[in-house]
Amino acid sequence: MGMWEGILHGVETDRARKEKEKTEAKLDAQFEEGNRLKLLDMALKYANKNRNNFTGGKAASASGKSVDTVEQSLEQLKQFGIPDEVISKVAGGGAGDLAKIVTAFTQAKEEHLKEYGEVNPMPNEMFVEALNNAVIT
Repeated sequence: MGMWEGILHGVETDRARKEKEKTEAKLDAQFEEGNRLKLLDMALKYANKNRNNFTGGKAASASGKSVDTVEQSLEQLKQFGIPDEVISKVAGGGAGDLAKIVTAFTQAKEEHLKEYGEVNPMPNEMFVEALNNAVIT
């Protein structure tokens, strides 16, 4: 092989390598877009399946028990006399998280009622303070 044939062979090899890299980049982009679309489709199916969490009715928890929806839990917190600005702090949690808060507050009120009677009701400031100090994750 002569000098020019070697140079030509090197140029052709370089072109083939660049073409192969372009093809691989296109395939990678197609693969990533396909995965993104699959994830989006799964998220939409999940949101559609669980839309009762946002529109009313009962929502299913991980344990299979039904829990109050976000709106129902927020309404119960308002009934406890919790200010709107404090409620907005915890409103970002899911239906299950808000239901746990409401359940804990309800149980605390019931225990307080058993221990101290109706003459000495539990102050709502305790709930407000608890939610103000809560760490939202």
